Amino acid sequence: MTPDSNNAAHHVFANAATQPPAPGPTHAQFQEEEVSPVDAMGANSTIEPADQGHDSKPPRQNKGSNRDKFWAPQGLEQLSLLPRPLMDRALNCYWDRIYHLYPFIHKPTFMRAYEQLWQANPSETELNTPEAGLGGSVEYGPHNTVFHCALNVMLALAMQFMDTPLDDRRRLEDLFAKRARDLCHLDLLDDGSLAVIQTLLIMTQYLQSTPFPNRCWNCIGITCRLAQGLGLYVESPHAMKRMSPLEVEMRRRVWYGCVTLDAVVSMTLGRPLMLSNSNHIPLPQAVDDEYLSCPDSQPTGHVSWVDFFVQTIKLYSILAEVVSQMYTTSPSRPIEASRNSYKHTGFGSFAFIQEMDTEISAFEAGIPDQIHWERRQRLPMHIKAVKVFEIQASVLLSRFLHLHILLYRPALSRYCQQVCARDVSKSSTSEGMRTRQSDVSMIVARGLTMACVDNSIRLIEQVHLRSTTAATGAWWYNLYYARTAGIVVLLAMICDDIIESAGWATLTESWNKCKSTLSALQVFSPTAASCLRGMEKLHQHILTYKHKQDFDASMNHAVDLDVSTTPRVREESLIPQPGTAVNGDLFEDLGNLDWPNDLEASMLDDIFSFDFTNMNASI
Repeated sequence: MTPDSNNAAHHVFANAATQPPAPGPTHAQFQEEEVSPVDAMGANSTIEPADQGHDSKPPRQNKGSNRDKFWAPQGLEQLSLLPRPLMDRALNCYWDRIYHLYPFIHKPTFMRAYEQLWQANPSETELNTPEAGLGGSVEYGPHNTVFHCALNVMLALAMQFMDTPLDDRRRLEDLFAKRARDLCHLDLLDDGSLAVIQTLLIMTQYLQSTPFPNRCWNCIGITCRLAQGLGLYVESPHAMKRMSPLEVEMRRRVWYGCVTLDAVVSMTLGRPLMLSNSNHIPLPQAVDDEYLSCPDSQPTGHVSWVDFFVQTIKLYSILAEVVSQMYTTSPSRPIEASRNSYKHTGFGSFAFIQEMDTEISAFEAGIPDQIHWERRQRLPMHIKAVKVFEIQASVLLSRFLHLHILLYRPALSRYCQQVCARDVSKSSTSEGMRTRQSDVSMIVARGLTMACVDNSIRLIEQVHLRSTTAATGAWWYNLYYARTAGIVVLLAMICDDIIESAGWATLTESWNKCKSTLSALQVFSPTAASCLRGMEKLHQHILTYKHKQDFDASMNHAVDLDVSTTPRVREESLIPQPGTAVNGDLFEDLGNLDWPNDLEASMLDDIFSFDFTNMNASI
């Protein structure tokens, strides 16, 4: 932390008594409070709802009445600014670490409004790009609560990446987050403008870092509804003629921001997608912000950093398909007839897996070289050395590996289940007959299982190398990736067949790197500690299970006992019967980042009996 930043932080906290923020709940109260879905981000305002006649399109004129309607008298004190060196440094961190991954905001427009915060007599005529949303007009400029709500949540999000002492970072994050929350009143939803949707997208990003999954879930849900209300999911020829190139591109970026975050939050929390089959409009163009007024003006040979966002949309489109088809028991849309006719073998639809695998391979082939984790190494140094591209390539690789894991994991789960069942019932004649009938399925499932294990080992290696460096995404994604890949590696330790192929030393090394990664991430959140303890519990359970399995096998080999008198665990006790499921009451919040979530719990319970109650009590 620089001396200026130290002085700024000291000034903020030392003078808290002279410029106190509005009274708010204590940290303990903040954690314990219950929030309803409609009031997920703040208390209801008592201001009367404004006219909703412009729901379909954001305001285009700088009318004073529109400007005044968003002022919340009880929140004016939240508009006070912290010292500029501190705010500049935090905002620069947002632009450097977050903005290039999620370009929901038009940076030049926003920065013009931000500069006016520090001017004595700012000119409102400079705010002349209302189609850009935040900062583009007086309605959503520096004297408006929406702008300040967005600014504060951007700063709170940036504090997750700041290289400052932990206590200072947390205090500043809490301060910025509280200000944003106090300014995000329910009345803003009556507006439903592009600026409000942009603000809620950033709010959703920030809430992913908090121990409040339901708020995150509710926030992205509200955001998607507002985006649909604004008509971002359709582009009629008549409307397109009236829009500037900047407006078209920002609407597309914001819409696909809703689509991608909906997929991410649904995947992370194990809940159904809200926006399925949502790629009805063209993808954003790979054009940097400064050239958006005329998209064809991207200089020849000037590689755009927006390519990453375009590739992310494509990747998450495949992800949404995988999640909806393989992890959702009640899909939000019917399965296509061609896929519905695929014969399921107990390991999932091999035809669907093959189709998705082909799509993923085609996706990888189309990734621009500057953000491909291998091909970028062959580029000229002036491109390869660009820090933004290094971060994007690292993040894209993690997402790419994780998608493979999600695609193959159902096959791994069932394969481990079948192997465990076979190991305890080798003497059964009927089992032998059934095994011969499913040999082909088992061979294919074994290949998918090994692919899942290999990708998990690669993903753990990736997050282990990158998670505590600047060349990575948000810590909560690294935590999620480490947990997902770590569970696969632990499950691989159950089956001798997998151990023989992957190697016990390789699996153990990968597990140790997973533990090391989770341990390093504890500095960001206590959630990492809970996750680590839970996974260590699973590891011990697996070792005990494996030891008992090996002991039973050695005893059966040493003593030729009659099968009818040998105690065995029946196959039916290992394979879940229809109607059985993990008791949801065993978890305080199935959607949080603690271990395990509901999908993982069901998977583990399918493979072998696991004492979730005892595990949950231990963490």
